[in-house]
Amino acid sequence: MTGEALALLAAFSFGLSSVAIAKGAQTSGGQSGVFLSAIMTGLLAGSAWLIFDYGSQTADSWPTALIAIAWFVASGVLATIGGRLTMFKSIEFAGVIRASTTRRLMPLMSLFLGWLILSEQVSGLAGTGMALIAASFLLLYWDNRAKLKISTDDPAQRSLISRGLAFGVVSAFLYATSFIARKFGLVDLPSAFFGALIGALTAIFYYAAAATVSREYRSIVAGALKAPNPWQLLAAFLMSVGQIAQFGALMHTGAGRVAFINSVEVYISAFLAVIVFKTEPMPGRSIFIAMVLATVGVVLMAL
Repeated sequence: MTGEALALLAAFSFGLSSVAIAKGAQTSGGQSGVFLSAIMTGLLAGSAWLIFDYGSQTADSWPTALIAIAWFVASGVLATIGGRLTMFKSIEFAGVIRASTTRRLMPLMSLFLGWLILSEQVSGLAGTGMALIAASFLLLYWDNRAKLKISTDDPAQRSLISRGLAFGVVSAFLYATSFIARKFGLVDLPSAFFGALIGALTAIFYYAAAATVSREYRSIVAGALKAPNPWQLLAAFLMSVGQIAQFGALMHTGAGRVAFINSVEVYISAFLAVIVFKTEPMPGRSIFIAMVLATVGVVLMAL
C-alpha cells in the first residue's frame, strides 16, 4: 500500500495546490507558479537526494544512471513541454470544460501503456476500483456537458472545438507516456528524489531557454522570480511535494495505478474549495455521487 498512499498524497498535494493557485490568481500568473514550483522542486528534491541517496551510486553504476537520467529528462519533456503546451492549445480551441474532459483519458491511457510496455497486471479488486473511478469521470463529463453554454451550430466553431479536443487527447497521451518514461528511469536508478530533481531541472531549462526568444516566457520567469505572494509560494511547495510523492509512488506500484489515483485530484480540490476554503458553491448531486464513486475506487485499489 506504500505506492498507493504516496499516489494519494500526490493527488492531495496537487488538489490543494489548485486551491492555493485559485486563491492567489488575482495577483499571480499560473505559469509563473509552475516555474516557481520547478525551482522549489529542484531545491527540495536536490537537498533530499544529497542527504539520503547521494552515496548510493558507485562508479560502476553511473552508465546505468546516465540511462535513467535520459528517461527522467524525457519524462520532463513529455509532461512539462509537450503535455502542457497541447493542453493550453486544447483550452484555447475547445474551452476549459471540454479540455478538462479529454484530460480524464490519461489514467486509461497510462493503464493501457503500462500493460502493453511494462507488462503490469491489475487484480480484480484494483480493476473494480479503476472502473468506479472511470464511472465517476463519466458522471463528471455528463454534468459538464449539460452545463455547456457555447453553441456548436456554427461549422467553423465545431471545427475549432474538434481541433481542441484532438489537442486534448494528444496531451493526455503525452502525460501518460511521461509516467512510463519515469517508471523506466526508476528501474535503472530507484531514487524518487533524483528523478524529481532531473524533472525539475528539465522544466527550469525549458523556461529559461524559452525566455531568451519569447517575451511571454520572459514575463513568466520575471513573475516567478520577483517576490511572490504567500498563496503562490504555498502552491509551489505543494506542487513540489506532489511531484516528489508521484515519483515515490512509481517506485512501489504500477504506472496505471498511480495515474488512476492521481486523477482523483479534481475531487480533492473540489472538496477543499467547497468545504474547507469555501471558494466554490456546493456541487450538485451528480458531482457528489462522482466523488463518492472515486473515493470508493481509491480505497479498493489501495486494498
